[in-house]
Amino acid sequence: MNIVSSISQALGELKFPKCKIFVLNASSDDRLAWEMIAMFRRHGILCWDSQNSLMPGSDRHNEQEKAMYEADFIVAIFSRGSQSAEGRYAKLLKVAFDAQLEKLDGGIKLISILVETCDLPYEYKKYLPLDMSEPDSAEKIIRSFQYEYARRTRLNIKPTKPQAIWL
Repeated sequence: MNIVSSISQALGELKFPKCKIFVLNASSDDRLAWEMIAMFRRHGILCWDSQNSLMPGSDRHNEQEKAMYEADFIVAIFSRGSQSAEGRYAKLLKVAFDAQLEKLDGGIKLISILVETCDLPYEYKKYLPLDMSEPDSAEKIIRSFQYEYARRTRLNIKPTKPQAIWL
């Protein structure tokens, strides 16, 4: 079973109302990212994507960064192809890391997914990645979502009013 199908099956009938996920990937992982975004949307989860969330004339870079800070979760995809990626992907990895650091009370925001064996950027090694080759890996990402939602409910943390366009 592929990664997206595994996560979809693990989600099952669970609902995460108004959950916003930003999928971060290198261009080498575009297909996987689009499949993941489509799957999350089928489960009622809002996702930001550059093709549908940007308006003509908007500043792509600012909108991406704004969406990452607004997101409930940033799912960062890592593969051998992403290892050599530079430019915008590398910059967005830094933004994602900074967004995680702003998370209050030790919450989960940034989830690194290893789709194959590869090295993580140094600062990402602080947070436990999800190795999709391990058994029950799809269930683990869902447990992260559940844990974070329960934590927010317990602390009465309300979702932020979105400024970015989430579909």
